Amino acid sequence: MAQRYGLFNDARVTEGNAAFFALQAAVSTYPGDPLRRDLDALVSQISSSSDTAAQTALAAKGVQLLAGALPFIEYCVWDYTLVSGVAQKEFASWVDDLQEVAGGAPESGDVTPFLTDDTSYFVVTLAVLSSHAALSSWLDYYPEHLSGEQFFERKTIAAILKRLANITPGPLAHCTNAMFATMPVSPADFYSGKRLRAEDWSYLRPIY
Repeated sequence: MAQRYGLFNDARVTEGNAAFFALQAAVSTYPGDPLRRDLDALVSQISSSSDTAAQTALAAKGVQLLAGALPFIEYCVWDYTLVSGVAQKEFASWVDDLQEVAGGAPESGDVTPFLTDDTSYFVVTLAVLSSHAALSSWLDYYPEHLSGEQFFERKTIAAILKRLANITPGPLAHCTNAMFATMPVSPADFYSGKRLRAEDWSYLRPIY
């Protein structure tokens, strides 16, 4: 079974003042969904054997595809920090958790075949660690000034995805490391709406 995460390299720390950003989105889907197929294909091409420009272009393309599916993103969470020590710990934690989930077999009851009596979803995740101003200056300018009620408005998610999809200059440019992942691992598996509303996924918020 194919691995469903792409990691730029093995770095978990960076010199200088690091910033961290991550976004995870649950997208409503169906068997044979071309968006999921295309994202899976992009993820499979991201690895430490690719050069930085190619990695950045692939991840940015993935974000662009996700932005095009904005009406189908029903749940989301995003997080960031400009505190260097916290940024490095957060990135390592996200990567370790994603490698465990996206790189292994699902737990019993975690995934389901396509459902006709509930919405079926797949989940896309991007996590970025960078000491370059392309990320930190954007974080300081945009999300830092949002009010709490704006965090999960659809227009906020649209603005975030648009910025992340911009390669030059953009938050993915010159980053120390990034991970792009799609889950569940098998394209025949889905997450149910009931599952995404359960305790394990309680950090996800409805997009409105």
